[in-house]
Amino acid sequence: MFTGENLSNQSFQLGQGKINWIEKHQSTGVYVDSALSFIRKNKTLPCYVNLWLDDVHDEHKPKPGAEEKYQSVTNNLYEQKFFAVLEEMDSELLQYIL
Repeated sequence: MFTGENLSNQSFQLGQGKINWIEKHQSTGVYVDSALSFIRKNKTLPCYVNLWLDDVHDEHKPKPGAEEKYQSVTNNLYEQKFFAVLEEMDSELLQYIL
């Protein structure tokens, strides 16, 4: 669940299951780590992993300060955040692919 998001808070209030609270910019890393853990635990079995990432579709919340790298590319803060989120997502996916 993402800290500070209303839907996450509503889900928490249901009291069903373990809740892991993370910052939004950490979500892809958690998804990739979970997928890799599943693959390693089941390496003797055939499987299909559908790894859906929502980083570029949701509100763009990069690591604090990450968007500053893109100030020379665009003056638009929304685009700066998008590029920072995209870069982090690509970095996390690289671990999955390799």
